[in-house]
Amino acid sequence: MSGSDKKVHLVQVLPADTDSDIHDAELSSEFTKDEHALTFWAAARRHWPALAWGTFMNLATVLKGIDGGVVKGLVGLDIFKSTYGYYNPEKGEYMLAAQWISAFNYANLLGAIVGALLSALAYDRFGPRIMIALCSGCSIAFIFIQFYSEAPAQLFAGQLVNGCIIAFYPICASAYVGECRESGGEWDSQGHRADWHEHVV
Repeated sequence: MSGSDKKVHLVQVLPADTDSDIHDAELSSEFTKDEHALTFWAAARRHWPALAWGTFMNLATVLKGIDGGVVKGLVGLDIFKSTYGYYNPEKGEYMLAAQWISAFNYANLLGAIVGALLSALAYDRFGPRIMIALCSGCSIAFIFIQFYSEAPAQLFAGQLVNGCIIAFYPICASAYVGECRESGGEWDSQGHRADWHEHVV
């Protein structure tokens, strides 16, 4: 047989732990089938710690939507008009300037735009725990500014900055919950890959 007629046979060398990898893959497949077979309430009962943790971390996200509508509901009150408005002698009552009504309605949204754009950078730089704690502290401080404000500009500034701060919650809280997993009864927030076979065995 000439050199050109020789056949080359390729032999693939399998790693020594192939059986272990196959076993892990089978366990992962079993876990996936088991999870998909669960109803909503069965899954909620089984994974109630994860459900409770996700709900707790996203409470601020729910309250963010409420915060933007609080001042909108106060602009019609007489005490609000007398504090941030001007007296109209012709009508004999206090009124709010049109530009301040618009400013109060959009201050929170304008701040939220800036906060949403900066949240990814801050989350990547400082991490979820520091960012959520920092946002909570800053939000409390700026709510106090709004509560004790005596001029429309002061209220607007408090709304604007607080809107920027609370815009971090939907980004940071959701990402933080996504990074957490239950493993052996303890929570791991380092973002490591979940060892699903531990739940099956």
